Amino acid sequence: MRKLIIIFLLIPLWGSCQREVLGINKNGRDQVTQPVLIITWGESNSGGYADNGFASGDELAPRTLPILNNNTLLFQPLDVGTNNLIGHTGLTCCTTHGMEIGLANAYEDGDFEGHPVYLVKVGQGGSTIAEWETTDDHYDTMVVRLNAAIEQILELTGQVPKIFVWGSIGINDRIAGTTTGTFKTAYKQFITDIRATINGITGQSHVIPFLFTRFDSMPTNLAYETIFGEIDSEVSDCYAVSTLGADLKDGNHWQYAGFILFVPSFITITITYL
Repeated sequence: MRKLIIIFLLIPLWGSCQREVLGINKNGRDQVTQPVLIITWGESNSGGYADNGFASGDELAPRTLPILNNNTLLFQPLDVGTNNLIGHTGLTCCTTHGMEIGLANAYEDGDFEGHPVYLVKVGQGGSTIAEWETTDDHYDTMVVRLNAAIEQILELTGQVPKIFVWGSIGINDRIAGTTTGTFKTAYKQFITDIRATINGITGQSHVIPFLFTRFDSMPTNLAYETIFGEIDSEVSDCYAVSTLGADLKDGNHWQYAGFILFVPSFITITITYL
């Protein structure tokens, strides 16, 4: 039986829509706008199979967006090609990328209106939804990273961040023949589980928006697309994001331009909660 380490933080609660900045923390840090933590989760597209060679020199240089180094479990500036794809099963560090370039571009363009943004990548290539139950190794690894990320943001800013999950999973299940009913039930359970885990780590109970990709830019199983829409409509604060027209590297993975096309949709939804 795995051991789950939960960090309980003695911080006052605030409502899911509250925008008021908390006061000075116990270490005397000045007030700052509430930080944002974005978690990218799922299969290979959550890590990203897009070739780095399509990105610009500026996009490949160290960025202002902090990413959790999955080896050291410390935040450092995103540096695509160095620290953006560490510990992601099935993908080599770090010749490819995913949603992080589009996120870093938006962050540096000021789209987050002064909110400090942090990124932690917890996905695993080749995974199916059945491998993300709370008793599985993938889930254990994810929890370790989330604990480290949330604890450091609290230390850096004096605040618990507003937390979002950006997901992408379903291709490996379709290939494996997972029935749509089984997939839907397990997907909804994962959303429930990760929200409970995050609230357990923070010691709070607040809205954790869950955004995830459709696969309508790819040859796909239309029944799965129907399931994505049902999850969107049945689960609160859950959004199935269109990827229609996104450029492909192959039949199952987006290329650089594909991510650049649909990541802004994730950002648009995200900032409505800030």
